[in-house]
Amino acid sequence: VALAWVLGNQLAGRSTAFWLALFMLLSDIHLHYSQEARHYVLLTFGWLLLILAMVKLLRDDTGRSSIGILLLWALGALLMVHAHPVGLPWLAASQLAYWIALAVVRPLPWRRMLLPALLSLGAALTLLPWLGLALENAAASFNWLHQPSPMQALLQWLSLFGARSLVHLGGRELAVAGSILLAGVSLAGIATYLRQRRSLGILLLGLMLLPPMTLWLIGLVKPVYLTRTISPDHLLAMTGLALAISHIKWPRLRVVAGITLALVLVLGASSWAWRTHYQKEAWRDLSSQLGQRTARGDIVLLCENQLYRPLWFYLGEQTPRLLYLDRRRHRLYEWQPDNRQWRPFRPAPGERPPVTFWLVDRLGHCPQGIGRMLYRFTGLRYRHGEPWRGHALSLTPWQQTR
Repeated sequence: VALAWVLGNQLAGRSTAFWLALFMLLSDIHLHYSQEARHYVLLTFGWLLLILAMVKLLRDDTGRSSIGILLLWALGALLMVHAHPVGLPWLAASQLAYWIALAVVRPLPWRRMLLPALLSLGAALTLLPWLGLALENAAASFNWLHQPSPMQALLQWLSLFGARSLVHLGGRELAVAGSILLAGVSLAGIATYLRQRRSLGILLLGLMLLPPMTLWLIGLVKPVYLTRTISPDHLLAMTGLALAISHIKWPRLRVVAGITLALVLVLGASSWAWRTHYQKEAWRDLSSQLGQRTARGDIVLLCENQLYRPLWFYLGEQTPRLLYLDRRRHRLYEWQPDNRQWRPFRPAPGERPPVTFWLVDRLGHCPQGIGRMLYRFTGLRYRHGEPWRGHALSLTPWQQTR
């Protein structure tokens, strides 16, 4: 948040700096991943340092490349490539966005074009000692989830504008509507800024579009889980919102106040929804209940395939057998821990259905008629028992009836 203030100040002064810091503070994506001791925030942090170096170089009218700015570039690039496997394509796409922005500067400052590129290349070369290990583990590293369709990828990108968690309050339609509103305001802010400061505006637009697009194209070859690995782009989304408030010449003060209030309310409500409905302590408690209650041969039933992650996080190798119920296709899929994929469920010859299915439900996502679905898949009748209810989670036993 503090570095975002510095970025806003470099771009357009103190007013933009304070708005950007506020919007970063309220961003549900930033809040979500800052709670995890993982590499996604470190990737964002390194990218923020790199963007600061880019902005300083583009603002420099002397044609020289300050040693301090180049060191900032090198530090940001090193953090990116060592924080996450997708840091390298993010760095390459960001370098391309910088070159495009620099191309409008006349005369073209070749020194400012080549020196940063050499630093990026040097940062990439520091990965060579781990190249063998990286190639050995490449399949596992990039085999997270299937690449989303173009429309799904667009929705995930829109969620980075800060309304993703509104789905907990009013469903997917509210989250999509809020995301479209925020995206429209953000893009309008960057477009207005582009007319005032051409090279910096082109840089911001390139950084907003090129890295996630590059990652999506890579995902056409290898599956990539998009939302987490494009999470740094929420920084540009918030930057656009800050520029919209401080740079667009709104016709009346009431319009400015109304739009500002709407942005703050949408971002604040989405973050509040995340804090209210997504508690890691709840998953820990549910995992503890599973560990105490499940017997040998029991199966855990999920209505959302990504829910295996928090269960596996807490239970590890003790995670029970997991089945995913696809309610749209009316199919069952089994989680294969060896290759980390969902496969169509096919019971082994002579395998008897379990005595108990344990249904994990989050916020009422599971459909009605679970008993009928289990009868269709197993040929046996199941009745639900007394559920355990945690924070926005429930665990319901479905047991065979005689």
